[in-house]
Amino acid sequence: MLFNTIPLPKEVMKNLKEHKRNQAEEKFRAKETLNYDKDKEKFKVEELKEKLHDPKIYVDYGFVFAAQIGSPLEERNVSRYFKDLLKKENLPDIRLYDLRHTCATLLLAAGENPKVVSERLGHASITLTLDTSSHVLPDMQKQATDKLEEMLF
Repeated sequence: MLFNTIPLPKEVMKNLKEHKRNQAEEKFRAKETLNYDKDKEKFKVEELKEKLHDPKIYVDYGFVFAAQIGSPLEERNVSRYFKDLLKKENLPDIRLYDLRHTCATLLLAAGENPKVVSERLGHASITLTLDTSSHVLPDMQKQATDKLEEMLF
């Protein structure tokens, strides 16, 4: 799988840096920190089962978002947190994944180049991006007509 590097808004970068500091504090509070890549020999199956759920041990898998003990986030917990956040903010009940479509739709509506939007989403071609996102905004056809009218008349 090929990954693209995309720039992020300054506010998002600020939030991610704060998150990284919080994660470092969680590691510091742990009695022991294991680095999954460097300490693989310590990860024997039976030992690992015990250590993964020990709140005094932080297992660093290198994730940007992890549970307090470093383990992978469980999808059901992320979904529950997201749904609670939507309710709190009186937003529509959507899936977390739907934010990808929202991002694409907002960028396309703002006139961003479809190729840029496609790359940001990791799509192999702009066809998928346009097929899944552009139909959401019914006023796009009206905007195209208005632009054409302005250019011609």
